[in-house]
Amino acid sequence: MESDIVKITYEFFRLAMRNCIVNKDKTGLSVKKIAYELGVKPSRISTMHKEGTKKPANFQQQILIANLAGMSYEDFLEFGKDLYGSKHGRQTVTPYIPVPAPIEDPRLIDSLMGQIRGFEKRMDEQKARIDDLANAIKSLSKAVTNLHDHCNEVNRVLLEVAGTGDVSVLGMLRGKG
Repeated sequence: MESDIVKITYEFFRLAMRNCIVNKDKTGLSVKKIAYELGVKPSRISTMHKEGTKKPANFQQQILIANLAGMSYEDFLEFGKDLYGSKHGRQTVTPYIPVPAPIEDPRLIDSLMGQIRGFEKRMDEQKARIDDLANAIKSLSKAVTNLHDHCNEVNRVLLEVAGTGDVSVLGMLRGKG
């Protein structure tokens, strides 16, 4: 059973997310963009920000969505809390339209570049494995073709022998003669 804190925290998140999506012209945060970044279908994103949803975003998804909106997770929840307060008559809030901040932290850029280099290295390794598998398949294909050719030759010889009626040759083929 979910605690009240978890429920209200998700409500803050949901309201912030919904506000960002409704104001996508200003925030740049659309259902399609979020779906792409999370690797899910747009319908899944629509489910996440519906009131009373039974399929909320998980914690990692919430953090990513907040970051896509240009905010830290904490700021995103604070934004949602302000929206919640104004919705329930507790505060009046000047609507906040988040603008994604440019990435300025060199450590973050270095970290991202390192991840990209790691992905490139893994892609190169996978390409080499695929090339090795393709070469192995070609070798197997040649071996199967050679085996097929030998079987055809044996069949041809057997048909010739059968046509002559000389059964003793069959014994030689079996190693008895």
